[in-house]
Amino acid sequence: MIARVGRSTLPLLALVAAAAGCADHGRARDNYLLYCMGCHGEDGGGLEGHVPDMRKDFARLATLPDGRAYILRVPGVTQSGLEAEQVAEVLNYALREFGGATARKVPPFTAAEVAEARSKPLLEITTTRASVVGGRGLTGRP
Repeated sequence: MIARVGRSTLPLLALVAAAAGCADHGRARDNYLLYCMGCHGEDGGGLEGHVPDMRKDFARLATLPDGRAYILRVPGVTQSGLEAEQVAEVLNYALREFGGATARKVPPFTAAEVAEARSKPLLEITTTRASVVGGRGLTGRP
């Protein structure tokens, strides 16, 4: 049986849909705070010279194939205890929160990408980051 939706019901459905989106956003934010904030900080600022500032390079790296691969393979992503879908939510949350205008040009991270990256963890983090960031006018440090 298909229920008919009247005009007075549409605003309620919109609120329910928005609340569902907020739940995922809230879960993503909570997971960022639990799993990422310790190194990247609450504001994504990182620790100069040691942990990249997500506000500077995250979105730009995510637009480049090798940059996206780098992001998906860092230890915090590949070794997280979160499900692949939750990791993708956290990455997309960080992209929205810290990526600025560039973030709108970046395709969302997917659970499939996270799952594939987990099979190829990054062993040389600093060297790989320097290679990805070098020569592209990005501001981050290894």
